Amino acid sequence: MRSFLEYLDRHLEENVCVVLLIALIILTNVEVFRRYVLNAPGAYTEEIIRYLLVTMIFFGMAYVVRIRKHIVCNIIPSTMNQRLQYIIYVIMTILCLIFHCVMLYASYTMVINQMLIMKTAPAMGIPMWIVSCGTICGFFLCIIRTVQVFVEDTRSYLKTGIAYNPGISMD
Repeated sequence: MRSFLEYLDRHLEENVCVVLLIALIILTNVEVFRRYVLNAPGAYTEEIIRYLLVTMIFFGMAYVVRIRKHIVCNIIPSTMNQRLQYIIYVIMTILCLIFHCVMLYASYTMVINQMLIMKTAPAMGIPMWIVSCGTICGFFLCIIRTVQVFVEDTRSYLKTGIAYNPGISMD
């Protein structure tokens, strides 16, 4: 059980993104076939593809945080000593956590509002709050992954005295 949880910890977002990408590819090809060969486009396929893509982006966001490949500007910090680099890293991490928490709250509020007004998807007619739950999951995972990466980097800094280098993946 522990090895499964460790696997899930390492690969959750990655696996979700792969499954969503495969679904996107299959649905897109089916829709192209239906539209241009059968001359009978589907009414729902475009909307499903759009929602899967948005969900994949939010899970991918957490994945990128976990593997430390998010966009950073480290030109100025890289010229400073290791202690100042680490202080800047801590400040940036706190700002990222604040952003993720604000966006998690905004996503949660959006889902609740969609539930209250019973908003549905235009073509499929399913409740929009189901579709929007991907944003909540994405930002929640970003918070978890940011904290995990910060703890790992802090342990590394305390052992080695070398500040986090955003260009190097520690996995």
